[in-house]
Amino acid sequence: MLRFISLDEKMNRILEARIAKYENRYEMKSCEMAKALSHGDERETAEKLRWMFDYHVLEYLKERTPTTGTHGSPMSSSMRSASQSISS
Repeated sequence: MLRFISLDEKMNRILEARIAKYENRYEMKSCEMAKALSHGDERETAEKLRWMFDYHVLEYLKERTPTTGTHGSPMSSSMRSASQSISS
């Protein structure tokens, strides 16, 4: 039986793989890094900001209602642009 993977599922898998690499490299969960950065306990770097971007996009995608594929309102153009750049 063929099973088609939705764009959201594909993006989730890509993001999860990239986030796992960051978590392994820094030996820290994403939520812990987010707190450390917001409290100033960690120095912001381009790599950590890319990690946090991936993490927050993944969290957004997970919050979307699976049955309708929406999160209250249509995806904003900035989120659409961000999600398009992730998939490339």
